[in-house]
Amino acid sequence: MASEQDVITSCCVLPPSTKGIFDKCAFSKTKRNCTFISAAQGGIVDQKPLYETLKEKRIMAARLDVATPEACL
Repeated sequence: MASEQDVITSCCVLPPSTKGIFDKCAFSKTKRNCTFISAAQGGIVDQKPLYETLKEKRIMAARLDVATPEACL
């Protein structure tokens, strides 16, 4: 399903079953030039593969509401 979406959003909570659910495997299945948006807790997204996917220009853009670790302001 991810291979057909222009925009992928994540808004889930962080029980053990969703930790790292957006990982290298998930990002490898996304449609080229899609946008990824996460308003979920930080542990949902594995940021290293997200960064690599962006560098490879596999996805067009990503927005995270929470990063891991979260910076103190």
